[in-house]
Amino acid sequence: MDWLRTKRIRAKKRKRNVKENGEVVLKELIECCDGKCNPIKNFSYDQIIKATNNFCQSNRASRIDVYYRCYKGMLDDRPVLIKKGKYTLDMKEICRDIAISSMVSGHKNFLKLLGCCLEFTPPVLVFEYAEVITLGPLLTSHPGYLRRIKIAREVANALTYLHTAFSRVFIHSNLDPFTIFLDGNGVAKLGNFCNCITIPEGETFVHDDTLQKYHELRHNTLKGTHGLGVCNLPVIDPDYKSTGKVTTKTDMHSFGGFMLALVQIREVDDELSLSLC
Repeated sequence: MDWLRTKRIRAKKRKRNVKENGEVVLKELIECCDGKCNPIKNFSYDQIIKATNNFCQSNRASRIDVYYRCYKGMLDDRPVLIKKGKYTLDMKEICRDIAISSMVSGHKNFLKLLGCCLEFTPPVLVFEYAEVITLGPLLTSHPGYLRRIKIAREVANALTYLHTAFSRVFIHSNLDPFTIFLDGNGVAKLGNFCNCITIPEGETFVHDDTLQKYHELRHNTLKGTHGLGVCNLPVIDPDYKSTGKVTTKTDMHSFGGFMLALVQIREVDDELSLSLC
């Protein structure tokens, strides 16, 4: 009967996770978008386990994980991208990603959130399928400069939407190749809002220490990936480093670094290398 007892304990834990995670998501929805967002479907624990084959390595969508471990799966007879939060992210950061993703997912240049599963700790996010940009789809088509410019323009459209479409300004704050995805038509999709920072209405900046934490996390994650041709992009705004102020210039600095990398793509193994070297 031990197996039955274990099953009941796990079921109670998943139920408790739903309550605790749901409270944080609701707080983020209220804080970021006044509770107004696109519908968020709740997927079950069993659905996620089946879709990812219990998070099997063969279902991994990328070998490099800065924010999430990404998996390709099938849900409701459609391919999906399933992102499982890493323990380096706290609950508030992941729930903020859920809230803001739900708010912007109607825009064509954002990764579309289909739903989430709050039974896991940390929660699992489910998106329409798109390739992590560090994978091969860009390489196999030998992208010309016009296509690279198209990708840059689509990312710029997404940032402009974040900065101007709402009563308050949203600063993505961690724009780099690991937050950008490509769908089957080659359309760029911005995602990963775990470190997104809001500037109150009527203000032009906020003081925030999130970027420094992110910079350290990213450096520690990528320092062992040089064999894959991945380098440290200059994602930190120098004005932020000297003043601690987060402004729209913070995203513009990161976007400039991304564009510089985009025109210097070189192939290493099956990964897309964005190198400034």
